[in-house]
Amino acid sequence: MAGMVGANLADLDQLQSMFESRAGEVQTLETTLSTRLAPGATSWEGPGADRFRAAWEQEFAPVLRNLREALVQAGSAVAKYRDNIEMATR
Repeated sequence: MAGMVGANLADLDQLQSMFESRAGEVQTLETTLSTRLAPGATSWEGPGADRFRAAWEQEFAPVLRNLREALVQAGSAVAKYRDNIEMATR
């Protein structure tokens, strides 16, 4: 809709919920993989294992943490926009 300002509040509630849910899923993924990749947690030794674990800690896990934080922030922003729209339309 050209020129529309506002939103369906129920849609924003669902969007916020989705962001929060997905952030939790990313957190679970990062925690599960970090636990399994911890030294001694999985029988995998050698230079390849060491390189992968280092890459996990330095590259991959931080990306998942950044994604989780972005989803949390997006959910918070949607909640704020939703509340502002509700207040403006009262």
